[in-house]
Amino acid sequence: MFVIWHHLCRIGLPVVLVVAGLGFVSPKSEWVLLAGHVVGELFFLLSITGVLLALALFCGFRFRCPHCGGKQTSFGMHQKRFWLNCADCGLTEETGFLKLKLKFTPKGELDHD
Repeated sequence: MFVIWHHLCRIGLPVVLVVAGLGFVSPKSEWVLLAGHVVGELFFLLSITGVLLALALFCGFRFRCPHCGGKQTSFGMHQKRFWLNCADCGLTEETGFLKLKLKFTPKGELDHD
C-alpha cells in the first residue's frame, strides 16, 4: 500500500493538476469537457482517499512493508520526503528526481550509521 500511495502522490496528483490546468487554457470542446469531468472525479477520489488514509494512520493503521510484507512499520515524512521504517528489514524512502524512486536501506546498514 505504501508503494501505491507513493505513486499516487508523486505521479497521479501532478498529472491530474496538469490536465486540469490545460482544461482552463484550451478551447472548449466535448473532449476537454469530458477530460475536465474525469479529472475532477479523480481529484475528488484522491482527496477522499487521503483523508481516509490520514484518519486510519491516526487510529493505528500500519502500512505493510514493501519488502517483507510485515506490519511492524512506522511511517513519516522528513525533509519533504515520505519514509517507511520496517522493524524487521529496514528503511524505505523516497529519493531521486522529484522523489519518484524508492530507496531501500537494509536494517544492518542502518545500525552502523
